[in-house]
Amino acid sequence: MTLREYVAVARDRWRFVLAGLLLGLLAAGAVTYLTPREYASEITMMVSATTVSDDPSVLADGDTLSAGRVRTYVELMRSERLAADVVASLGLNTTAEELAERITVTSAPETVLLTAGVTADSPHGAIAIANAIGTAFVQNVAELEQPADRTRAPAVEAKVFEAPSAEAVMTAPRPVLYFALGVVLGVLAGFGGALFRNAFDTRIKTRGQLEDILGAPVIGVIGRDPKIVNSPLVIYGAPNTPPAEAFRQLRTNVSFIDVDREHKVILVTSATSGEGRSTTVSNLGLALAEAGHRVLILDADLRDPAIARYLRVDDTLGLTDVLVNRATVEQALQPSGPMLDVLPSGLLPPNPSELLGSNRMVNLLKYLRGRYDIILIDTAPLLPVTDAAVLAPHADGVLVLVRHGRTVVQEVQAAKDALDAVSARVVGAVLTMVPHTGSRAHARLKPRKRKRRSQGQPPVRRAPQSAAGPDERKPGPQGASSEQAPAQPAAQESAQASQDTVRRPATQGVPQPRPRSQSAPSEANGQVLERGGTPTP
Repeated sequence: MTLREYVAVARDRWRFVLAGLLLGLLAAGAVTYLTPREYASEITMMVSATTVSDDPSVLADGDTLSAGRVRTYVELMRSERLAADVVASLGLNTTAEELAERITVTSAPETVLLTAGVTADSPHGAIAIANAIGTAFVQNVAELEQPADRTRAPAVEAKVFEAPSAEAVMTAPRPVLYFALGVVLGVLAGFGGALFRNAFDTRIKTRGQLEDILGAPVIGVIGRDPKIVNSPLVIYGAPNTPPAEAFRQLRTNVSFIDVDREHKVILVTSATSGEGRSTTVSNLGLALAEAGHRVLILDADLRDPAIARYLRVDDTLGLTDVLVNRATVEQALQPSGPMLDVLPSGLLPPNPSELLGSNRMVNLLKYLRGRYDIILIDTAPLLPVTDAAVLAPHADGVLVLVRHGRTVVQEVQAAKDALDAVSARVVGAVLTMVPHTGSRAHARLKPRKRKRRSQGQPPVRRAPQSAAGPDERKPGPQGASSEQAPAQPAAQESAQASQDTVRRPATQGVPQPRPRSQSAPSEANGQVLERGGTPTP
């Protein structure tokens, strides 16, 4: 992993690092609180020769002792014998062996100075023991160096060179050291936990992950916005917010797919449910229409349709009614704006995959392709059912939606395999519900330098004239020819509906469905579809 990847892991899983830091601080506090208080004091002794001696351990100059002699005094100072004298003199509640373990002795090189350090549970106790060690050491040296002839003075004598300081030093606990170690070790432990969790986390969280799996670019990143749940049409309801700008950016990228193709059919799907397909399709359709494209949103999700509910159009008749010849295309189409039409799902059939894979569906797409610049098809998820897979080969491209932090690598790979199996063309991916993207992007956005239209609605454009008859071919909205000739709504009626849409107060936010003609649908093959039911003869 590179340094940038490590930083990304720490940023994405900062909770692990924070938890490790807090645990380290808590452990440092616990150690500080539970560690017994200890205080240290030191006394420095000097051992020197008093007279010139024949003893080989005393040098001729009378001032310096041999190194072997000094080592002897070091061992004497930390011996249990001297410790026993200190315990007896102070009446300590401890044993000579325990006290000897708390005494440390050092000697400065090339000198006769010996420093004894001792620890105790109180500052006064440490100072008293250090003084007692000095007194006992002087007595022990005098006894050991006393000649056989007691009339002669000892050849070596010990005396205090530096007495203990007035204040003992607390050696334990050491809060600064403990908390510094707690911070370092806690952060390292938290970061290690983040790396461990990241190694076993297969959820999609980065553009690079998604692009590597699908082999297609990520052409859109939609931030998480809690308000979308209650108001999914951000292009209408909140046209200048970061989510709306994200959909406009997606619109721009979609416009550059197959720039040589004038009419495009784009199928939008995902691996599993709950990844924002209908919301993305609705807002992308509105954004494309706002830019002047003639757009059709076709709701081919015959399991759980939502387009009609989001765009507030009538779904009495829809795609299924057209496919079973219960209604004409013109009867099923619903205008949702000057440049946007909607073909709802209609009644839910018992055989969605068979209907979507039928020749009538293929012919319907060919007919609609000539009437619109862009057709957006909302479908069911790929993994639970095969609806999207049977329809994908007839689209110019497939957009795969992936929910940030929820969809796993295995699901995306399975979705790609399902599309590859039918030779569908994946033209891009959209990463949805990315956390914090909206708030961060909001600070970076500059005010839109354009004249704001009423309620953020697309400009009112003149509705296209009605298509030609069945045997005639006239130019469509963008110069394309129509293959069939269903009757179009009157221009005045469409323009009036568009003006009504633009004048709508902001509290409604989306256009209302226009009343349709009450022509009776026809039956096909003796079957009638019922919502959520089965065909009846």
